[in-house]
Amino acid sequence: MMDELTVKDDNVTAKDNEKFRIHLNIAERKIPFRIKRENEERIRKAANLIDDKVKSYRQKYAGRDAQDALSVAILDFVVKLLDVMENNDLQTMQLKELEVEIDDYLQLHEQK
Repeated sequence: MMDELTVKDDNVTAKDNEKFRIHLNIAERKIPFRIKRENEERIRKAANLIDDKVKSYRQKYAGRDAQDALSVAILDFVVKLLDVMENNDLQTMQLKELEVEIDDYLQLHEQK
């Protein structure tokens, strides 16, 4: 992902010429990034999800600063990501088991 998204840097390289500059508002901060055009929609959507989650936590825990809300939002997203990754690993394992069963079945029926 870091190849797709970089925080603005004045030292632009030839590889960066493939990218363009956008500004994203996250946790009440306007942050400049250089991104590949084909990733713009996904990156803007991600930034909006983060910003919405931060706003939600700021409302829920009034009096806390944006950094606290941002930290909790990131934790929330990473926990969900870990859940998805674990579920994906389980599905991969189940598919491998099914593949072994299919191979065993096919071998048994080829011998007949």
